[in-house]
Amino acid sequence: MDIIQLLQSLPVECRREILLFVFKSPHIGLGVGLLKNKLKDYYLNIPDNDKDVISFDKDTISFDSHEHIYISKIIDIYLLTCFDNLEKIDLSDTRVTGDIENLSFLQKLSWIDLYNTWVNGNIENLNTNLKLTNICLNRTEVTGDISHLSLLGNLIEISMTKTNVNGDIFYLKSLKNLTFLCLGETSVTGDIVHLKSLHNLNIIDLRTSQVTGNIAHLKSLHNLNIIDFSRTLVSGNIAHLKSLKKLNIIDFSRTLVSGNIGDLKSLQNINQIYLNNTGVTGNILDLKSLRNLTCIELNNTNVTGNIDLLGCL
Repeated sequence: MDIIQLLQSLPVECRREILLFVFKSPHIGLGVGLLKNKLKDYYLNIPDNDKDVISFDKDTISFDSHEHIYISKIIDIYLLTCFDNLEKIDLSDTRVTGDIENLSFLQKLSWIDLYNTWVNGNIENLNTNLKLTNICLNRTEVTGDISHLSLLGNLIEISMTKTNVNGDIFYLKSLKNLTFLCLGETSVTGDIVHLKSLHNLNIIDLRTSQVTGNIAHLKSLHNLNIIDFSRTLVSGNIAHLKSLKKLNIIDFSRTLVSGNIGDLKSLQNINQIYLNNTGVTGNILDLKSLRNLTCIELNNTNVTGNIDLLGCL
């Protein structure tokens, strides 16, 4: 049994104290040495001094150069707590595991991308990482209430789609720097009125969540490129979207929205429209001026007209 397996049986705080004791020794590359020993069959491109490791990403370790990656070669993220100056972790789509509680020790951390990995833990443990700007934990096993993110005033991105997080989006209204809000397929709740002051938003993905509210509250968000509220209880008239000139994609499928499809003709940058199973009406030919439109779905609506006559498709 190696040191990694021994440490894994200990509580997080105890592991941390052991590692800190070891790394305060005169040997300033023990953290790097520990990782290299753990991953000795892989190419590890990081500095020799622990204090010089500020980024750990997929360029750091050649995950994809080996056809077989054994269980013993999985990285537990608590090993990264060796690197006090770490600012960025980008290990999406890799065999990374562990509790995100360990990341709370990395107070210089600004960027976390662990998309589609095996990490778990409660997002409450990130609320002391005050320098965080980007959190991407889509398709992981993380849990917790999004209210704990309200203290992270520098956040630009919250991406936790297909996770077990919950909470009311009310607590995100103070995050004025947000540009990406992706909490689709989660248990989040709340009225979308609380998003109306987040003027930097480019992407809202709250599909298949429990949010409600009137889409009229989105009309002031002029930087929006993508909106996805499909399979939610949002309502309102799609005419409120016509001032959002930067929109590329809208998806309100299986919602309570209504209105005339012709009100979208001012959205000259739009390329995808999904309004299946809604209360929209009108004639599809009113959209013939949308030259960038590549996909439109209007099944089970009251929209009339022949889609084949739309020259833009």
